[in-house]
Amino acid sequence: MKMSTQNMSVETDNGLSFVKKSTGGDPGPLPVRPNNVFTPKEREELKEIFHEVLSEYGLVKRID
Repeated sequence: MKMSTQNMSVETDNGLSFVKKSTGGDPGPLPVRPNNVFTPKEREELKEIFHEVLSEYGLVKRID
């Protein structure tokens, strides 16, 4: 089965063009915003839990 691609190209008179130059200046990089799931307090609590578990199995020694 073949697909016909006739008349699928974009007309240049309606303003759509993929080779058209940009009219504005350089927009720069996309602004990065932090997307944290946990609050700082929750992160500290999780860190404590993980260190506790790792020290129980003897995989890490906690230095206070």
